[in-house]
Amino acid sequence: ELSRAVRLAGSVRNAVTHAPVAGAVIQWHLPRDLGCQECSPEPVVTDERGNFAIAELGQSSEPVYFWVEAEGYPKQDEVFTTANEALVLEHDFAVRPGLEVAGVVVDHATGAPLAGVSIRASGGRATSDEAGRFRLLAGGTGTTSLYCEPEGYCGLQVPVTLEAPEPVRFAMVRSTSLAGRTRDAEGRGLAG
Repeated sequence: ELSRAVRLAGSVRNAVTHAPVAGAVIQWHLPRDLGCQECSPEPVVTDERGNFAIAELGQSSEPVYFWVEAEGYPKQDEVFTTANEALVLEHDFAVRPGLEVAGVVVDHATGAPLAGVSIRASGGRATSDEAGRFRLLAGGTGTTSLYCEPEGYCGLQVPVTLEAPEPVRFAMVRSTSLAGRTRDAEGRGLAG
């Protein structure tokens, strides 16, 4: 339930070095606004000191979804409510630098590169070029999974170690379909 507007101010900082992140883009939405393009407010960009202010953010006891993107950092999100007695709220976002993961997407049978394929990871997304190559920033620590599902091929998930990422090779297998008729022991077609 929305009531009066509040001002949300804070900063975006590197979670490792605590340095300010200038030029970070902060966006947000309420759950009821999902899929509503007109409901998305204008994003806010941090200044050279990593500071931001959202002038009129509706107070809500529902969770508000925030996400932060900046060069060198994969998209990261946080969820919190803005219900508070104060008219000015403070919140700092800590973003982790991304680790670059590179690789190639090819057809398993022919070895031919596959262009225009979307590859996803936690916080990152990329599209393969004409040579099937891609680069993306993945978030997190330890391991993450890359996902790839080009049209006409079976989907594939590949685990990647982020501490020492090796180039990833997606060898995609074409999907197939089976068509036919089901018959009984006498050769009569079965319904259904």
